[in-house]
This record gives sequence, C-alpha cells and structure tokens, in this order.
Amino acid sequence: MADLDPAKVVAAMGGPSRHDATFLRLLARGMEESQNPEQVVLACSMWENFRHAGVQEGWFAANGPEAAALSLHIADLLRRLPDGLLRELQASAWSRSKTSGEKTPYLFPEEMYQRACALDPHPETFAQWMDWAGRQRGDQAARVAQAWHKIRPRDIEPVLRLLKDAEARGAFGSALGYLAKVEQIDGLHPAARGARLRLVAGSALRHLQQKKPALAAEDLAEMSTLPQAQQGDGPAFLAALRFVVSAACGHSEQAATSRADVERLLGSGAAAAMLLFAVATASKQRAFGQLGSVQELSRTERETMDPIEVLGISQNATDEEIRAAYLLKVRECPPDRAPEKFEKIRDAYEILRDPRRRLRHRLFSADPGAPLASLFTDEVRPRRFVGHGPWLEVLKGK
Repeated sequence: MADLDPAKVVAAMGGPSRHDATFLRLLARGMEESQNPEQVVLACSMWENFRHAGVQEGWFAANGPEAAALSLHIADLLRRLPDGLLRELQASAWSRSKTSGEKTPYLFPEEMYQRACALDPHPETFAQWMDWAGRQRGDQAARVAQAWHKIRPRDIEPVLRLLKDAEARGAFGSALGYLAKVEQIDGLHPAARGARLRLVAGSALRHLQQKKPALAAEDLAEMSTLPQAQQGDGPAFLAALRFVVSAACGHSEQAATSRADVERLLGSGAAAAMLLFAVATASKQRAFGQLGSVQELSRTERETMDPIEVLGISQNATDEEIRAAYLLKVRECPPDRAPEKFEKIRDAYEILRDPRRRLRHRLFSADPGAPLASLFTDEVRPRRFVGHGPWLEVLKGK
C-alpha cells in the first residue's frame, strides 16, 4: 500500500510478517481508507479474516458483540461500493460456491446484518439492517421488520413498518392487528392517532368492493364509536358510507335517510351528491352514487362552484371586464363586512385571471347539461366539504 519494495521490507523486518490478528487488522484498516473499490472489497475480506483470527487468538468470543460490530462494519463498507460492481462480485461468488464450495459471506450485506442482529439484537443494529433493506427491491424491509419484531416484540419501529406495508397492500385486517400492538406499546405515538379511523374506513370500502355489505356494516358501526369520526366533516362521511352500505344491503328507506343526512350536514345538495359519488366509486358501487346534470343545481349552488356566476360576467369576458367585475363585487362585499362572500369573489377572480384555469371552467360553464361528475376533473369544489380527515386519504387511494 505504501509502494515499498517487498523484498527490502522483509529484509528490514528480519523475515516475513506473521499473518496474525494484529497484521490482518492493520491491513484491513489501511485498505478501507482507499477510495479504490477493489481495495474496499479486499478490506471486507481482511476484516472477515481478522474476525476468525481474533476468535482463535482469544481477542473476543465468536458470538459476542465484537463479532457483531465487525459484521456491521463490513456491511457498511459494502454500501460504499457501486451497485453494479457488488452485483458482479456476488454473481462470481455464487458461481464459485457451486463449484468449489467456497463461502464469501462478506460480499453479501444481508448476511452481515443477519449475523450482527443474531449476535447483538440491539435496536440500533436492527435499525441499520432496516435502513439497508428499505433501499432494496422487493419486500426485504418487511422481512427484516418481521425478524426484528419476533426478537424484540416491544420495539415500535418494526411494528410501524409492518403496519405501513399491510395498509399499502390493502390488508386492513392485518394492519389493524399491528395498530393494536402499536397502541399497546405506545398509545400516544403520532402514528396511532387517527390511524384506526383510516384503517376501518379502508376495511369498509374493501368489504363493499368484495360484495360483503354485512361486514362493511360492522366496520361502519365501529367507526361510529371513534371520537375522530365526529370531528370536521367526519359525520358527513359516515352518513355517505351508511348510504352506500344501506343501498348495497337493499335497505332503501335507510339509504334515503342517510342521503338526507349528508345533504343536511354539508348544507348543499351538490356537495352531498359529489361526496356520495366519491364514496360509491371508491367502494366500486358506482350505481348507488349516480350524479345528475349541472342544470339541476340551484342558482346558489352554481354560484358556489362557477366563478362566472360569482362575478356575474359573460363567458367571453375580457381581462379588463373580469377585473372590473371583481372590483365592483369587492366594493359590494368588502372583507370586513362579508368575509365569506369576499372569499368566494377572490377565489373566482384568481381562477378567471389564469387563462388555463379559465379554459377549464369554460368547458364546465358552456354546457349546463354536463354531468355533475365533470366537476371532479375541474378545479371547482363545493366550499363546504373541504376539511382534512383520515377518510379523505382513504378515498384518494382508491
């Protein structure tokens, strides 16, 4: 490594060096300081040899924390290598192992992490393994989380990972099981707040998709007992879900009552229709959430959604006419006297002053017989149903 003549070094030392643990340790440290990937690979090999020599010479136990630390260090060195080079080395190692039986575990990060966690099952050790696995393809992170949770069932990190993966797969039953464990470990953890409502809502939608309205009704009953479901627009969402469940069960009277509840809670027939449409679509029960046409809306509701109606201008108004209408409306409804009306006026002006957004709204306003579902492709929204809630995240994911 120092570009010295090997023969002269041997002569100066009075003979060749002993390849003992001390020598291997110094050689490994020297090689890993190089930025050359080939030297880093050799350093991994030397550290593995040092581990064997250290055990034989009594430096440390084969199953102690020192051996675990060495395995973690080798895994860290492997992460410095280019992915292509590491895959090439691993392929060659696999080929050699089939013919000669040679084992080279120091080329495989997963084996190093697995050994380290077996020897020293500390949360930080598992965390490093999890961090590496999270950057790999496939479900390696989930498998690491399962191994971590099996050995350390009171650690919350692997349970959170398993909860996230289960929800992403739509396995809401498993996700709720992991959530129960999170609540047992730390009931005040931020991930636990609101998660049950979100997961039960997802479970209800999944049961509706599977044509199992009776199970969806059980989910709905559980949701109704959760405090978060009573906040914001939660009651409106529950009523909309109750409408779809009742309709799927063939209970027409209950469905009609639930639909009326949605309209009452949102204060808008259009907003209610759009929410029912969203819930029915997410649960693949679209027949129960059919939307009418825009011309069926009241003038007040159309003004709420159509900026042209808000400013009282024509479809082909110029920029100057739009600005003049805006200033006139602001004088009629100043923010200090009519804040809600002013907000609608301001929003309408912000939409119409942008040519691209104005074009999108022109498509809506030009055809009063257009289906109300077209509102979902535009930027107009009924102003009442705007609150953030876990159930909205469920709908967005469907």
